Amino acid sequence: MTRGAGKSQDKPSASVTQKKVAKSVVQLWQVAWGYQVANPCFEMEEAVEEADCQNVARDLVTDLRKVRKAMNADRAAGSGFYTEAYAIMDKIDTLAGDMSDGRLMHLRNIIQAEAADLDSWITSHSSQ
Repeated sequence: MTRGAGKSQDKPSASVTQKKVAKSVVQLWQVAWGYQVANPCFEMEEAVEEADCQNVARDLVTDLRKVRKAMNADRAAGSGFYTEAYAIMDKIDTLAGDMSDGRLMHLRNIIQAEAADLDSWITSHSSQ
């Protein structure tokens, strides 16, 4: 019983409690791409800056995998809607390979260029 009310209050049912709302493909991509744009990596000379760039490339690949999961879960998208985006993401996954530091450093500019293509695709297909 709650004090002074004279009545006990029931615990809210599970259906009443709020569920965590999944972010849309566009929302996930905007966060991922925004981070890439805010952390540009060009040819660097210092080892510390190079390490930062390989981490930015690793973050991009990791974020792409989250975006792919959101695409897979998007029931509103018609069959084949994401085909072109998947093809770009497959290229990036192939380039990233085992995500070793050396591989990411060597291929980061190509990975970034493919991600720019994906950004263009997502931007032009954001409203399904």
